Amino acid sequence: MGEESGLFRSLSLGKRQLKNRLVFGPHRTNRAEKHVLSDWHALYYGERARGGAGLIIVEGCSVLPSDYPYERALNICEKGAPEGYEKVARAVRPYDCLLVAQLNHYGGQAVSGFSGRESWAPSPVPEVNSGEVPKVMEEEDMEALVAGFAAGSEKIIGAGLDGIEINAGQFSLLRQFLSPLTNFRTDSYGGAPENRARLCLETLKRVRRQIGGEIILGLRLCGDEYAPWGGLTPEQSGAIARYLCEHAALDYIAVEVGSIFTVHMTMASMRVPENYAVGPAQVIKKEVNVPVCATGSIAGGDLAEQVVRDGIDMVDMTRPLIADPQLPLKYREGLQQKIRPCILCNQGCYTHLITNPPLSCAMNPRAGRESDPSRKKISPPLWRKKVFVIGAGPAGLEAAASAAARGHQVVLFEKEPIPGGRLRWAARIPGNGGFPRAIDYLFRTARDHGVEFRMDRAFSLDTLEEEAPDAIVLATGSKPAPVSLDVDADARIFRPEEVLEDSSKIRGNLMVVDLEGSWPALGTAVALADQAESVHIVTSDFFVGAQLAAKGEFVRLYQEACRYGIKFIPQTEVTRIRGNSMEVRDKFSLEKWSIGGIDGMILAAPNVPQNDLYQGLLGRGIEVWTAGDCVAPRNYGAAVREGFEAGSRI
Repeated sequence: MGEESGLFRSLSLGKRQLKNRLVFGPHRTNRAEKHVLSDWHALYYGERARGGAGLIIVEGCSVLPSDYPYERALNICEKGAPEGYEKVARAVRPYDCLLVAQLNHYGGQAVSGFSGRESWAPSPVPEVNSGEVPKVMEEEDMEALVAGFAAGSEKIIGAGLDGIEINAGQFSLLRQFLSPLTNFRTDSYGGAPENRARLCLETLKRVRRQIGGEIILGLRLCGDEYAPWGGLTPEQSGAIARYLCEHAALDYIAVEVGSIFTVHMTMASMRVPENYAVGPAQVIKKEVNVPVCATGSIAGGDLAEQVVRDGIDMVDMTRPLIADPQLPLKYREGLQQKIRPCILCNQGCYTHLITNPPLSCAMNPRAGRESDPSRKKISPPLWRKKVFVIGAGPAGLEAAASAAARGHQVVLFEKEPIPGGRLRWAARIPGNGGFPRAIDYLFRTARDHGVEFRMDRAFSLDTLEEEAPDAIVLATGSKPAPVSLDVDADARIFRPEEVLEDSSKIRGNLMVVDLEGSWPALGTAVALADQAESVHIVTSDFFVGAQLAAKGEFVRLYQEACRYGIKFIPQTEVTRIRGNSMEVRDKFSLEKWSIGGIDGMILAAPNVPQNDLYQGLLGRGIEVWTAGDCVAPRNYGAAVREGFEAGSRI
């Protein structure tokens, strides 16, 4: 990329020098051990530092012993917390990368189940998901909070870090004070913007006194709550930022977006433009005289470059650096085609779930498993084998690339003329633009490693006898399960992949029967809405697409469905399908009725493994591996992970 790149110009953060503008920002990993940073964190952050990130901000850490917002949250009050930061500092230090720790208090966005204590907030605003009402903070609580931030800062700086970031963005008590959406106080901490900013300002001043002038002090600020009826707007946040910079010695501001009603917008998926959060950062940049960092979904180096050229000082590329820790080095060397892309699918990195899943990445099977010795360095095989891979979906492409990279001779068979598997038709759903990038990368990587592709050619056991491979990876995917409904012979029912491959098959009044609660039903409905007279989705669940919440997709797809006029019929079981009608009943009352005038029906139901070949290969003395949906139909990330496992272990 060259020295002229704006991304790779140095930048002063207070008294420290940043080597480039690429930031690996704070994000929940669910990897803490006894609420402190572990050996895994040292490996994880160290790998991103080695890959060229200029600034790493460690995930948020609670500052009071009463704030345990989720099961594996960090807490600076725990024994061993400073030593955890020392581990990370030692791992990052050799790579000329600045290391900052974020301090936080979740406030009313926590629940009391893990702490055994009430949550705190400026006002009794119920937590959106749990409905739990927090305690209204008293002055002694606020003093304890400020003291907690100061004491935590002292411990972290003593561990050898370069700075502290105070969180007043998403999942933050300080944002709850700043926002008129959650602060209804009538004392000196509520009302006018200066009063709502009082607690944040007191915190920043106390922390600055504690750490001194040589240490970086940053602030993560909400630039837009997307609640214009009562939340912070970019202009209001700009005024708050200006006020805080005038009265506190800040070294940078990171601008994120989203609030209690819009958590999905803080870490938006591929359905949202990558630069969606840049605008609020630009508004705030005009109001302050310190460096500003844009956050959101900036996944591509070219967009990051443009954001910096347009005046923003730093770019948060957290998810892209999870997908490829070497992104900065590859981009600077002009190796963009070698960068494993982040497709913003939120499959493994979206960890804000009740199950508290540990961080992973659908695109990068090594992410989250840095402490596994087999993931650190893929060793060459003891001898070079002839490997057949059957199926060019994500599992097969990853398996072929991984095996070929180790030195095996790899031949990949695919019955279709193009690669991609089920991702091919998923990519046809509006907003799923990340999937083609995933297919292109996996195909290109396998090709570059010398994989021989035999496209438009189904594999048969005759081929096995003719060419005698040493090992076979089956990545044959899945197939529709038998219809479990009572269906008359004259009824025409389509699967989502059929109508997405050729939408001309279906017109008029459409009914989607959702038996799995995931994205195929809602996504297919959105894809067909423009050409249909009407679209309805019927499901026995409490609401359509219940599983979408796990990826932060729920609200966005519902908004799209509303825009297209798609109607939902929840809590309703389909009992029989006739030619152009269906018989249904209420799931609870068991009241029955009929829905007629249906021109086309789409059945979104779970698939079953396509594993006929596996049975035929057993007992033939050949090394056989399976990966992806032919093991059990799941998601894209599972397919890539298992393809990698097979290819790296043959």
